[in-house]
Amino acid sequence: MSYRSLLAVVAATSGLAWAAPAAALDLMQAWREALANDTQVASARAQLEAIRERVPQARAALLPQVGAGATVAEQYVDTNVAPARDFTSQNYAIQLSYPLYRRPDLELLEQSKLQAVLGEAQFAQVQQDLIVRVAQAYFDTLSAQDNVTTIRAQKRAISEQLAAAKRNFEVGTATITDQQEAQARYDLTVAQEIAALNELEVRRAALAQLIGRPVGELEVLRPGIELQGAQPSRESDWTEGARRDNHAVRQAQIASEIARREIDRQRFARHPTVDVVGSVGHA
Repeated sequence: MSYRSLLAVVAATSGLAWAAPAAALDLMQAWREALANDTQVASARAQLEAIRERVPQARAALLPQVGAGATVAEQYVDTNVAPARDFTSQNYAIQLSYPLYRRPDLELLEQSKLQAVLGEAQFAQVQQDLIVRVAQAYFDTLSAQDNVTTIRAQKRAISEQLAAAKRNFEVGTATITDQQEAQARYDLTVAQEIAALNELEVRRAALAQLIGRPVGELEVLRPGIELQGAQPSRESDWTEGARRDNHAVRQAQIASEIARREIDRQRFARHPTVDVVGSVGHA
């Protein structure tokens, strides 16, 4: 699945019916904050900008070059037959060089363009990976929240059972064993609640590290919401889409083309180059 497709899924998910306070964090907002905070994305963006600069640098070798120069010389001549005299000479020159045939430089330009395309694919891969990491951390946190809610509901029910067992024991309708078993179940639930709360804190910390700030309330799906099935529905369509849009495959194809261009550039390095050179001077 491509970066844009994943982003569309995130946007669609964020548009579902959620039940949470107005300030609750949804999945799309979490991804936007992570995009602005993630060091891997920042590093990939800087690398992409550096790679893009190679294109104008390579193109410069194929553009006309203009050079200018000037010299000023002063001479003092002292002879025995004439008075001493000062002479000043000035020379100006402008030279224009226009490349007509520089195949190695042309191959280098095409290489730099491909490297820019490769850099864009690599940057898209980093963004796609971030979407997956944010979604995983977001839903892991929601799952941990649900686990805490479930265990607390169980704890309340078992607490009521324990209270009933104690009352029944006091009036003689239950044995001490019944009370002890209820107490053991309650203690186990308390331990499970502590473990679930610790797990929730771990999940929140992982999400907070991605978005760069503490995590507050998260939006959750309202009960009874109907989710649509994946589109397209055929497995073959997903396989074809993965083959067409997979960034790793695309990067391998571009890298192969860059390598082929490098072979051509080395081969053409032995070819002659043709430049048109013109100069104008004044002395």
